[in-house]
Amino acid sequence: MNGYLLDNSGAHMAQRIRWPEHVRYVGLPPYCPELNAIERVWRDLKDDLAWQQFANLDVQQTYVSDWWQA
Repeated sequence: MNGYLLDNSGAHMAQRIRWPEHVRYVGLPPYCPELNAIERVWRDLKDDLAWQQFANLDVQQTYVSDWWQA
């Protein structure tokens, strides 16, 4: 059986969503970012950027792109 792990965002809560029979929906509890893997990525990126200073937005975007690729 396949499954989808989604947060409880309003975008994922359509009233008439039809899940295929072989798919089971598993919703994360509200306000639990530690269970959502991408939230850990954002936390690490924000921690890395916290004390950085960039000459301009292009330099910052390049830095983030390189960070993401690493």
